Amino acid sequence: MIARKRGAIVNIGSGTALLSLLIRFIPTKAYVDQFSRCLYVEYKNSGINVQCQIMYEEASQVANDAVSSIRTVASFSAEDKVMKMYEQKCVCPLKSGVRLGIISGSSFGVGNFLLFCTQAFCFYIGVVLIQHGKASFV
Repeated sequence: MIARKRGAIVNIGSGTALLSLLIRFIPTKAYVDQFSRCLYVEYKNSGINVQCQIMYEEASQVANDAVSSIRTVASFSAEDKVMKMYEQKCVCPLKSGVRLGIISGSSFGVGNFLLFCTQAFCFYIGVVLIQHGKASFV
């Protein structure tokens, strides 16, 4: 990429910190984000584009803040408020995830359909050739 003076690096942080029990993955996401920023600084003059896509980043931050100050949240009975805030932060990534799932599933289905249609056509041609005596099983 450096020799060609163009390219792209995309780092993707998973959405596994969606559940508050999986809070330990937040530092990993922060590492991926910081690593991507360092790569961007290093390669920005080389024509290489570096991006970091971290889904549920804001929701993870809300969950992390709530867990780190759980006594304060509990003493003010703010659990419902924190949960509503967390759910609001999850709406956008959830919509994009559903949209991506529909597009990926449809593409996969169309690809398999075309593959199986091609195989069916080949089998049909084979049957026609056998019926006309131009091919045999041997």
